[in-house]
Amino acid sequence: MSLTTILQVLQFYWVSDPGFCIIATICLIFHFWMLIDCLKHEPPTHDKVCWILVILMLPVIGAIIYLIVNRLPKYTRNASDLFPKSQ
Repeated sequence: MSLTTILQVLQFYWVSDPGFCIIATICLIFHFWMLIDCLKHEPPTHDKVCWILVILMLPVIGAIIYLIVNRLPKYTRNASDLFPKSQ
């Protein structure tokens, strides 16, 4: 597939449904944001390689999984903080 063919397909989608291109652009930006975040913030272990592969093999889904598993727990409280054990 040549670059001209890809540009023709993108032009078709942009003209026929600009909403599709906006959503696709947002997904692409989110995907690259999570990939860069993984490269910067994960320690250099096997986990980093696994996360990079997950993000690359499952573009949007992998980025969402990475966000939920690795980034969100750092900004939320533990369940023990919400429900302290009674003594």
